[in-house]
Amino acid sequence: AEVRTIKSEQQQVLTVPRTAISYNTYGDFVYRIVEGEDGKLIAKRQQVQTGEVREGRVQITKGLEADARVVRAGLVKLRDGQPVQIDNSVELEDAKVATP
Repeated sequence: AEVRTIKSEQQQVLTVPRTAISYNTYGDFVYRIVEGEDGKLIAKRQQVQTGEVREGRVQITKGLEADARVVRAGLVKLRDGQPVQIDNSVELEDAKVATP
């Protein structure tokens, strides 16, 4: 007889809210928030590879660093290099995002 045991193993993974990902036929991407040459914040399009999706969050397997700031809402209004302003006045609940 062959016996296999499953043991619990924790992994640290990089995740972002599902709303931060734009799924596209040419590849998935996020908008990073970076400081421009003039010191103002701009949205920079960054292609990423995604992994598992769980509780409103998506695993990023390639293309993004752990300390990156990303746009969580309003992606359809953005374009690469557009100035942005951070507005945290509305609390977004990632786990309550419905999946299609």
